[in-house]
Amino acid sequence: MGLFRRARGACPRCGKEKRADVGVKHPKAKSWNLTCTCGKKMNVPVEPDWWISFRDLEGRYRRRKIGPDKQAAERILAKIKVEIAEGRYIDRKATCKVTLGELMDKYMPYLRTIRKRRSYVAEKATWQHIMDFFSRSILINKIGESESEAYRLKRSKEGAAVATINRELVNLSSALSWAVKKGMLEKKPIFRMPNPHNERERFITKEEARRLISFCHHRIDLIVQTALFTGMRLGEILKMEWSWIDHQNSMINIPPAATKTGKGRHVPISDDMQLVLEEACKRKVKRCSYVFHLSGKARPGWTITTRWRSAAAKAGLKGLRFHDLRHTAASWLVMGGEDLHTVATILGHSSLDMTRRYAHLAPGHLRKAIKNVDVGLAQTDDISKADKGDGHLMNTGKVLQLRRPSGDARHRLVATKESRSRGSAPRPQNYPTHYATP
Repeated sequence: MGLFRRARGACPRCGKEKRADVGVKHPKAKSWNLTCTCGKKMNVPVEPDWWISFRDLEGRYRRRKIGPDKQAAERILAKIKVEIAEGRYIDRKATCKVTLGELMDKYMPYLRTIRKRRSYVAEKATWQHIMDFFSRSILINKIGESESEAYRLKRSKEGAAVATINRELVNLSSALSWAVKKGMLEKKPIFRMPNPHNERERFITKEEARRLISFCHHRIDLIVQTALFTGMRLGEILKMEWSWIDHQNSMINIPPAATKTGKGRHVPISDDMQLVLEEACKRKVKRCSYVFHLSGKARPGWTITTRWRSAAAKAGLKGLRFHDLRHTAASWLVMGGEDLHTVATILGHSSLDMTRRYAHLAPGHLRKAIKNVDVGLAQTDDISKADKGDGHLMNTGKVLQLRRPSGDARHRLVATKESRSRGSAPRPQNYPTHYATP
């Protein structure tokens, strides 16, 4: 049993790779001399990572890479020695016999209990691509970073977007984390997740919104207006019930079960939205609790797809998604002068980072904020140079400017003749007249 580092390099003559173990007697060695089988002597670098070696309970020689921390390697080796001495050492990585197919047979029923139906169906669909690449027979301890990169390359060639591939690998990573909790796997691999940069900020003007509403079918016109006037998601709008509406406080109270984030929120009712609700009340069906319904039942999202695309095309807004109406509502709020925190509260954003994408639409609030530093100090009078020495603070009217020192000059604070002539408050005793940096 012992600790060592590995020296490795290719022979410059024959190209064969040679390696050697560098023991703890040489902890500071950066390179190592080796002789190739062809007779060529060479100097190869020593890798910074520490390894441990030992024999397990069956007498087989084992090596394991730990990392650059020597103390951590010593602790792990000491722990393994104790486990071997007590006869309870188990090499989980070597004894893992769980295949990906077996993991899925146990993980998917669990996933169904914790996911909403729509999320479960979407995640289950992504597993088809994963299983096609890895196969059900692969051992889960054989899935690592190199395998994930190979999967990413294959899906990219098939035309999948970066965000789609990330989502699929996140699902795989979640399943492997669950396997670790259940003792099926020793350690979960880390997958690289590049930023997809797929933020979409399309929004329409109020004139385009009027034109869009005018082309909407009567079955979706109120739904479109609700999205524009409240910023609610399509799923929230289609699930909206009359019991959510608080006429006394002019609020729509969305329960946690109906939101994407699982957190309830309160959306204020504007004058335009009040007119939409009044029109929806005229179309109300007896014994139907939904504001927007289909024959007295909740409307599924696909019932508006065809009519929505037709209205957007007729209005000259081809490619406009229904979710862009939510971006539009947020944009109108920001351009109307509302602060980002208020917009995030109305839209139900879980983080202000999602709302900051609209900050560039409100340059007015930045100009308003910078005015808070205006305290009437600036003057346009000629600069009265009290001292021409390098490194001095010089009085420019009433605003002080710091000149960068040159050479060995020190920063000093000096009282100018002009400031003395105006008079100043009496200084405390032993008050320094200048400061010098050490």
